[in-house]
Amino acid sequence: MASKKVKKASHAEIAKDLLELSGGRENISKIYACMTRVRIVFVDESKAQLDKMKEHGSVRGYVKSSDEHQFVLGAGTSRKVLDAMEDQEKGLGTDSASLGDAKDNKAAMDAKYGNPVGKFLKRVANIFIPLIPGFIGCGIIIGLNNTLSTYTDFNEIFPNISASLALFGGAIYAVMFVLTGVNTAKEFGGSPTIGAILAAIIMAPGLGNIELLGNSLLPGRGGIFAVLLVAAFGAYVERSLRKRVPDSLDLVISPAITIIVTGFVALLFLQPLGGVIADGVTVTFTYMIETGGFFAGFVMAGLFLPLVMFGIHQGFLPIMAEMLNQTGVNALLPILSMAGAGQVGAVIAVLIKTRSVWLKKVIWSGLPVGFLGIGEPLIYGVTLPLGRPFIAACIGAAFGGGWIAMMQVTVTIPGGISGLLLLSADSQGSFLNHALGLIISYIAGFIAAYFIGFNDPVDEEMPSPGGGSASSLGLAK
Repeated sequence: MASKKVKKASHAEIAKDLLELSGGRENISKIYACMTRVRIVFVDESKAQLDKMKEHGSVRGYVKSSDEHQFVLGAGTSRKVLDAMEDQEKGLGTDSASLGDAKDNKAAMDAKYGNPVGKFLKRVANIFIPLIPGFIGCGIIIGLNNTLSTYTDFNEIFPNISASLALFGGAIYAVMFVLTGVNTAKEFGGSPTIGAILAAIIMAPGLGNIELLGNSLLPGRGGIFAVLLVAAFGAYVERSLRKRVPDSLDLVISPAITIIVTGFVALLFLQPLGGVIADGVTVTFTYMIETGGFFAGFVMAGLFLPLVMFGIHQGFLPIMAEMLNQTGVNALLPILSMAGAGQVGAVIAVLIKTRSVWLKKVIWSGLPVGFLGIGEPLIYGVTLPLGRPFIAACIGAAFGGGWIAMMQVTVTIPGGISGLLLLSADSQGSFLNHALGLIISYIAGFIAAYFIGFNDPVDEEMPSPGGGSASSLGLAK
């Protein structure tokens, strides 16, 4: 007898379920979405029905990082579900004094589950995840224009259109530092507008005409790292002032003093410190890739999937953005992007070997976006639950990453896109070697998964599609 087709839940239905299982709006301290996940921080974790949330039919995977609970819903779905949750509960995720002891409860949760590294990486993710749509959109435009202009006479036949596309794609770089200042200020409890102003100050061309304490200032020194330091310090100064300045004078005094104090501290201390950090990070990674060759790329790419699994891979975004800012190219992104390709190869091997109709459906649903570099659906739906294919995916990634590093493949965007889409953002001369790197990862991941094997799940033991969570299947053995 044919099984009854399970109706796919709407975004509104998923949102309603997650809200109820979270313990209601009053039990949510913070919530936001990245490309594939809805991330929630609870006021009181004990009030949330976590087991039921993990096993919800639309949740493909679950990860806990510090006090943050990440529910994998799929590419594009996470943002739409969050929008639906916000429609149902206005003001969702914002701090509110009406929550009574919410801050005390959250502090207790932080003390119990937090750690400095996890908190730092979470803050970095909070700052840069909102920029990813801009990186993706502008990156695709840059890549399209570069590809057409490199391999055809597009820029000569349509010079104005080509110039317009270059302008559209490059817009992200014109505002990237200011947007980073905005998000950093928000993350550290300051005013977003002041964060933007402080970022604009340390990037201002007029700094080249100023000397302080005998030192000539350099516009843009420290790049993204300087912006992070300055905006975070500015938020601290602003918060301190608002505690001390009378309410009647707060709006007049606090912003001006914050900008003046932070501005001079930035130019004298924080921007130079940011410059040292930026130079150190860029030189270190560039040296590792250029001198380490195949071995360096092998290790970096092979270890990247576990970072994606825990949702802390966004920590590389400021590094890649500064690498692009200083050198004009990004040598790290194409290496790390091989992680997705290795996983695609491993999943294709699983698709060929499995006899599970259920598992085949899961693979076919996640494979198209897997080719485009969005790996979470395949991680949580296939390779991680099965166990050994996840190791095979890391092996495939490592071989592709080794080739990419050895051939010194570079791209012209800071991040945001991966997989086949990233081919369009190659710097000149990298396309063929980049494509070969993807093919190597596909093949190596396939071979590793095919011969390492896996315990093939039996359909009768599996929930029907849409009726269970890949993270709760207990397939890894």
